[in-house]
Amino acid sequence: MGQHVAYWQDLMHSQKALAFGPVADPQGGYGIGIIAASSDAEMETLRKNDPTIKANEGCRFEVLPMPRLMSPLVTQ
Repeated sequence: MGQHVAYWQDLMHSQKALAFGPVADPQGGYGIGIIAASSDAEMETLRKNDPTIKANEGCRFEVLPMPRLMSPLVTQ
């Protein structure tokens, strides 16, 4: 998990991850990240390089498009 967090921190510092973090869901923990990817291929590369996916131990990485992000941190 430490490698996973470091990976996401690197994405944040390179401005690919706009936000990320764990979700304290009583049904089971998971994380959410908001990614700025220029293409589906770039998103797939980010997914494949995540250490939790590389470990192949049952973690999932779902991608759902967000057509418009409303944030004071992002200009569109």
